[in-house]
Amino acid sequence: MNKSDQSDLTGRVFGKYTLYGRLGTGGMARVYKAYQTNLDRYVALKLLHSHLAEEDEFIGRFEREAAAVAAGNAAKADANLRATAEVVAGQEREIAQAAIAAQETAVFSAYELATAVAIAEQNALETENQSRLVIARQLAGIATDQLNSDPQLGLLLSLETIKLIQEADLDTPESAEDALFRAMQASQLRRIFSGHVEGINDGTFSLDGRLLATVSQDSDVKLWDVATGQEIGTLPTHAQPVNAVAFSPDGSRLATASQDGFIILWNLETLQLITVLSGQDGAVNDIAFHPDGRFLLAGYANSAIRLWDTTNRRSDLRQVSHVAAVQAVAFNAEGSRFATAGSDGRIIVSESENGISLFSIEPFFGDDNRPTVINALAYSPDGSRLLAANDNGTATVWDANDASLIFRLTGHAVQLTDVAFSPDGSLLATASDDGTAKVWDANTGQALYTLSGHTSGVTAVTFHPTDPLILTASQDSTARLWRTEAGLTPLVLSGHTDAISAITFSLDGNFLATAGEDDVARIWDSSSGTLLNSFADHNNSVNDVAFHPDGNLLATASDDQNARIWDIASGDIQLPVMDHPAPVNGLAFNPEGTVLVTVADDGFLRFWDPISKELLKRLPYDAALTKVAFSPDGSLIAAGSVDGTAVI
Repeated sequence: MNKSDQSDLTGRVFGKYTLYGRLGTGGMARVYKAYQTNLDRYVALKLLHSHLAEEDEFIGRFEREAAAVAAGNAAKADANLRATAEVVAGQEREIAQAAIAAQETAVFSAYELATAVAIAEQNALETENQSRLVIARQLAGIATDQLNSDPQLGLLLSLETIKLIQEADLDTPESAEDALFRAMQASQLRRIFSGHVEGINDGTFSLDGRLLATVSQDSDVKLWDVATGQEIGTLPTHAQPVNAVAFSPDGSRLATASQDGFIILWNLETLQLITVLSGQDGAVNDIAFHPDGRFLLAGYANSAIRLWDTTNRRSDLRQVSHVAAVQAVAFNAEGSRFATAGSDGRIIVSESENGISLFSIEPFFGDDNRPTVINALAYSPDGSRLLAANDNGTATVWDANDASLIFRLTGHAVQLTDVAFSPDGSLLATASDDGTAKVWDANTGQALYTLSGHTSGVTAVTFHPTDPLILTASQDSTARLWRTEAGLTPLVLSGHTDAISAITFSLDGNFLATAGEDDVARIWDSSSGTLLNSFADHNNSVNDVAFHPDGNLLATASDDQNARIWDIASGDIQLPVMDHPAPVNGLAFNPEGTVLVTVADDGFLRFWDPISKELLKRLPYDAALTKVAFSPDGSLIAAGSVDGTAVI
């Protein structure tokens, strides 16, 4: 930001707008609380900085944003508080041009649309800080609303919310922190599977992870290609809602179970029906293949449990002592045992070969003297633990050998519907009618993160067998695929005292560098988030940072019109500094580390020897340059400009 752009215009009149106080300042503009005389209301007015004020493409971008947001918000805003999107035009355009001489021009943008309603509702607030808090809460709400349709936009709005609070040196409101955290989670969404017309009851991956099967209240069974998200086909199946689905271990067959009392086996190569299994025991609530693929375990609404031989369509009625509907069945990895649970709250572990019950875990009783219903079960991959989903909002982890309680997971608002272990046993997941799924550390029971975005209860959750992905299915008729890398749980890097303007990783990924508007660059351990060093010799905002390819040096670009190179280990400056006649916005090393290129507000690309700091050459452009990058082989350079173009 130019120093000349920092004057306060409070009290100035811009056409029909009178400026009452500055609400915030960013890299591109300032926002003022303004009184609109012709409509007798308060709005937020954004004033672009001088170096952007004459850029037609930039103003056009704000026109398009304002129009888009106006269309999206017109139906929501109260008639007395509605914000109007406009770019100053006509007579006001002349006033705006006059304002350019005073280093500013006035336009509306999407930002005002998000904030004007909040300002109008809170126009009795007397202080700038209170106004900022109102704006932040409004932005946080808009960010949250965007998570389902556009997670990346929700993330950007959340970051703007935090930046606004940081600029005011205020405590971040809980709503803003929550919006940012939810946006970070939503941004991990990989794919949405849409096609069912009613709620999805279950979903599962094939053992090789290539296929996904979902079953629904609409009675359909759908197969999907996991890699592309494309629907492969819909199986013409049951007459009533389908409750459960399972792939055979060899991936050749699919079993579906329905409220109509039938289990259907399908050939996955031809998508043709193989056979129908009917035990006349009412609705089938859950099914599980034995690891050998021959036998299929089924739990029924009338409390029956049947072990079907899929080769001859015969079944044994297992004498397991449930007294209510069986909601969940599961084999251990070896197939030597199976566990069942249901509406009576009991978990019973039995031998697979003869059906003899080995032990039972007795139900919990609530204050109403009603047993806690168990809706789902899952064995850990090594068979040592058993995970249960309870209708009281908790999950319980049991020792699968002695029935002792290991720990209880709490955090969901209402009943759990499904549970799952990750293939390596390090994570477990829970799904709930509260519309979320949660991922936990399977060893400690610590909650790691929440997957939110479904608009109704989550009915199923399962981990991908080979990739770091997790599937959720919901009553909202969609299934969603999420990334599960450890990075989904954010490390908080605390140290900067103002907004962070740039961030980059070292080539080996071990270090992270940040640049701040507090005039400081910092180096962090990317695994732990530990601050390793601070570089504080600049006297204005640091705009960009770049690691030397060998990882020993860091280059910084600043509004103080200097670029500097630092020794990462010692924190010492490698003199001399590289002086520029204008603020330096970006920089990059070539792949060999023999050249450092910088870009600045004066529109020049400058090429430097990083050892001697000698200026090798410079290339002009007709607008301020903001970013620069080398191609991987070093043969090309791309630079970004404030005129909206990229130069190669």
